[in-house]
Amino acid sequence: MKGFTLIELMVTVAIIGALSLFGSIKFNQFRDDAIINAAAEELASQIKSARNMSMVGEIKEGEGSYDFEVDGLPVYGVGVAGNSHFLFRDYTKAGESDKTRENLETAVLETSFNISGDSEIVFSRIKGEAPPITFFIEKNGVSQKKVTVDGQGVVSIEKL
Repeated sequence: MKGFTLIELMVTVAIIGALSLFGSIKFNQFRDDAIINAAAEELASQIKSARNMSMVGEIKEGEGSYDFEVDGLPVYGVGVAGNSHFLFRDYTKAGESDKTRENLETAVLETSFNISGDSEIVFSRIKGEAPPITFFIEKNGVSQKKVTVDGQGVVSIEKL
């Protein structure tokens, strides 16, 4: 007689099933890591943009330095709340005493994400300095990344 016994076929199917299960679990972990890496890179990029805009004293087209108080030229920063982060600028218009905050760009992540840590970072003009700060990005409470900004404005990303 030629062929395979029922037991041999069942063992083969069981092995293939176990390998498929293991492969799909690893693929999902890889995908989650890639997604959280992209989210951390996006936050880091927004932080770097805020620092650069503060350092060069970026103002909108049609605005001039005369539109602002002497010590009220725009400074830029990034804030976080829940599953989103946003780029903003703070400034004081000429003839006013109160600072104005203007949100420029908001990035909303999937609802399975959470960004925690300090709520915002604001960079100084010219030097681009800010107090050291750390943000934590997590997805489903499992994968985590730490985005740290040192006092000189250098951004680093670390897996936890």
